[in-house]
Amino acid sequence: MKDEILRYLGYKNNDCDNEISNLIDECLEELDRISNFSYVYLKANTTYDFLNKKDYIDLLNGCTEFVLCATTLGYEVDKRIKYYLATNKVKALVMDACASSYLIDKADKFESIFGTNRTFRFCPGYGNTPLSDNKVILELLKVVKPKVATLDSLMLSPNKSMVGIIGLGVKKEKSCNVCMFNGRCAYRKENKTC
Repeated sequence: MKDEILRYLGYKNNDCDNEISNLIDECLEELDRISNFSYVYLKANTTYDFLNKKDYIDLLNGCTEFVLCATTLGYEVDKRIKYYLATNKVKALVMDACASSYLIDKADKFESIFGTNRTFRFCPGYGNTPLSDNKVILELLKVVKPKVATLDSLMLSPNKSMVGIIGLGVKKEKSCNVCMFNGRCAYRKENKTC
């Protein structure tokens, strides 16, 4: 997880000093104490209108069913990042990167219940899919505050939340083609991947 956090912080060779490394460890320990990870999902084999988009069709091609999901670390993490923004901006930046990676790690571990014959988690905003699909998925999941909500800006609240789709019955790995940074990725400009 630390390599991913360093990538979020802009360290291309994972080459940070001891102060940042210790701050990452401190933030991860704090996240263990304050986060309230929760995950809700719905398994389905029927199609929904919003899935009639090329990126979703490609993701689910060959799948026997799929999972709509939402996950969050809860509001306490948002409050802590906001507190650090007012008191220690460097720690706020590190905590934000740690929380993003922490959420992905927790969700990936939870999703092992779906076995290995599955796609990666594809979130609205990836590829050419609209963020407004977050709201559609949350409505289908019947997730209401205080768990996860969609703001008028189409961002999620709490901020450290994800909504997505996982296809079942076919194994597919993540690729640069579905990344939201495809076409403007600093790593790809250097012929690397994240």
